[in-house]
Amino acid sequence: MRFQLVLLGAALVACGRDEPKAPIEDLTPPPPPATADVAALDEFGPFEGRVNGVAFWVHPSVPFNSMAIVSTDKGLLALNIEDGKEVARVEGFKGGAVQVIYDGVYPIIDPDGFKSRGVVVARDDDAGKIRFFEVHNAARELTELGDGFAVGEIEAFCAGPQSDGSNRLVVFRGSKMLTYDLDIGADRVAAAPT
Repeated sequence: MRFQLVLLGAALVACGRDEPKAPIEDLTPPPPPATADVAALDEFGPFEGRVNGVAFWVHPSVPFNSMAIVSTDKGLLALNIEDGKEVARVEGFKGGAVQVIYDGVYPIIDPDGFKSRGVVVARDDDAGKIRFFEVHNAARELTELGDGFAVGEIEAFCAGPQSDGSNRLVVFRGSKMLTYDLDIGADRVAAAPT
């Protein structure tokens, strides 16, 4: 009987003993990565006159210094992309469609070290011509390159690089498409029919 009591005691001790348990896997999702809040501008304006076109110039090395180029009935307006503040203005013509092209690199070293050359291409609806404005990387000013290129009345245009690196202008007039090679110089732009 004593033996039975010892077995009963051992069984009771074993029942009360905690066996080592396997670690419980933590199913809590990891915290999201840390982010910094940046004010995002989702509205620009108001503008004087009607807005006829918008293009974007990307700064070659400082993204928050990029600009929205707005073409209106009063001309061109360049706005800082991050906060919408006016950076540059060109008045005195009725701006139509607008776009930005990039013309390789400066032939000489820019004092700020920036290489990419941005050129705003804008339609002057009153004069019937395409006008060109260089964007200065450091000051973000717009300087007109020459007197523009007479195209008459057109429905649309586009400009941009070709596979060989030179820029081309394409204009659409009625049922015709006309193409021109652009030679962008230091202070003017020449257009030669292709």
